[in-house]
Amino acid sequence: MGFALCGSSLSMVVFAASGQVFTAVTRRLLLGKTMTGGQTLGVGLVAVGLVVRSAPTLSKTFAAQSRAGGTAGGASGSAADVAAALVAALAADRGMAAGVGLVVLSALGYSLLGCLYEWLSAVQGAAMSHAKVATTTSLIGLVATSAFQLLYTRPRWQEMVLDRMAARGLTWWPVARLYTVFGALFTVHGLVQGVVLQRSGATAVGIVSACRASAVAVASGVMFCRPEAPQQCLTPATSASAAIVTGGALLWSLTGPRKPGTVASAAPAATAAGDEAQEVSFKHGKAS
Repeated sequence: MGFALCGSSLSMVVFAASGQVFTAVTRRLLLGKTMTGGQTLGVGLVAVGLVVRSAPTLSKTFAAQSRAGGTAGGASGSAADVAAALVAALAADRGMAAGVGLVVLSALGYSLLGCLYEWLSAVQGAAMSHAKVATTTSLIGLVATSAFQLLYTRPRWQEMVLDRMAARGLTWWPVARLYTVFGALFTVHGLVQGVVLQRSGATAVGIVSACRASAVAVASGVMFCRPEAPQQCLTPATSASAAIVTGGALLWSLTGPRKPGTVASAAPAATAAGDEAQEVSFKHGKAS
């Protein structure tokens, strides 16, 4: 619903930005993992990118409030006129604001899912395979989605499905093809995400989400920008936001603490090298 209300370009940027912050917080609270200085700076850049993306909407809101205030200061302006002017100016942004709120809420759940998956991988180790997790979650999702379709969508089938398809001149074949392609891509996405979570943790998933947001913002502007869908168009604000969010995600992911395994493996290697050098020196002295 959030993606439908505010468009793919804005929703992907908001999702990546808020997801970065939520992942940092949830990993600290649930897993006890702190951020380095570089990671803290990266989260700050992500927040700046979100503000840059929201700047046009905020300026429009302030302009609407100023116009409403000017109406209130006029001789013929009444409280009802002021309220009507303000509501009319902000009505177009109401759905987008609701969409942003839903996307932020989904980002919180997504971050919790990633952190819990990382925790479960650390606890279970090799005993937990991604195939088992994917199968279990898919079955849960199938049951929940089927219940929703039967209880909510099926009684409203005519107005929610058939009427909308008829209004757009669609037949069943392109709809089925679209869902098939979407399902295949989502399956690949889930597989890659599971592998990244198991090997690198939730932090690495954050960088993938941020880079994906930048790619979607650019692709959406190229493919879907049109006068009746201005939220899909690529603007200087969305371009700068995508660049800042991606830079923050890269900085946050690449300046993390070194894994204990790296230090642990380096120590035996250094010890072995020292022993080998000592043995060579001993043999050389004995030969002379």
